[in-house]
Amino acid sequence: MSALTPEKSNEIILTRTVNAPIQRVWQMFTRPEHIQHWWGPNGFTNTIFEMDVRVSGLWRYIMHAPPNADGSPGTNYNNWIRYTTITEPTFMAYEHGGDDPDHAEFNATMTLQDLGDQTQVTLRIILESAAQRKALAEFGAIEGGQQTLARLDAYLTSTGKPNELIITRTFDAPRALVWKAWTDPKHALNWWGPSHHPAVNVMWDARSGARWRNCLRSVETGDLLWHGGEFREVVEPELLTFTFAWEETGERGIENLITITLTENHEKTTMVLRQTPFQSLSEQEGHNEGWNSTFDRLANYLAQRLNHI
Repeated sequence: MSALTPEKSNEIILTRTVNAPIQRVWQMFTRPEHIQHWWGPNGFTNTIFEMDVRVSGLWRYIMHAPPNADGSPGTNYNNWIRYTTITEPTFMAYEHGGDDPDHAEFNATMTLQDLGDQTQVTLRIILESAAQRKALAEFGAIEGGQQTLARLDAYLTSTGKPNELIITRTFDAPRALVWKAWTDPKHALNWWGPSHHPAVNVMWDARSGARWRNCLRSVETGDLLWHGGEFREVVEPELLTFTFAWEETGERGIENLITITLTENHEKTTMVLRQTPFQSLSEQEGHNEGWNSTFDRLANYLAQRLNHI
């Protein structure tokens, strides 16, 4: 890990070689369920509001500093990133701003170099002047950037299973309500399934050892997709573990295991889904797309419930 001598006096350049192939590292920078776990210096956490990785797309988030020495909450920093160039999986350029939504504080680029089982990551921060670079460096940007890339490397190591899907979402709702949405079938019917395949039947009783079976219906064709499994572990209000398998031509397909954890987070609820194993990357990608659409619907449903209450 190093901070390279910049070619220009108004730049900060950071680089690190991480132990993962380039496509996987690209996912770490472009998927909210990954980037929120490592983005920022040591001890910092993130609340992500939107992340649209495309040219002119916007990533809005709050970075939460660690608690102060007296135990009081750390400072919250508003951040936004607007992407100006996307070249998957090797390069992106973006504007980075804070409290002012119309003025970027600096520009930056991220470059990935394919080294086989490893990838060299280079971050280049481009400031308006040498004086601004000096001020940002004195604020701790270089050390913070080095820590950020070290956290990326550590996260890649800790999530090294290529056939495991991990999705993290933070909902603006208390944990008790999120738990109820997951475990009460009358609530789950309102959000289960992606927008293009919403649920038409939810049959489950969230108890260890109980079987469950749900049905989705295609908005486009009307085709029914049955799936089900068994609850393995239920710990209210924080943990659900259950098996999952599609039903194809009357027979159950390959079964995998899903774990849902719910954690209180600044009067919100952080949910982490883990699902494994998958038979192929395309199968994993399909579940990732489906779950994220499903959790968009869950977020909308929770907001409706809170408004109703």
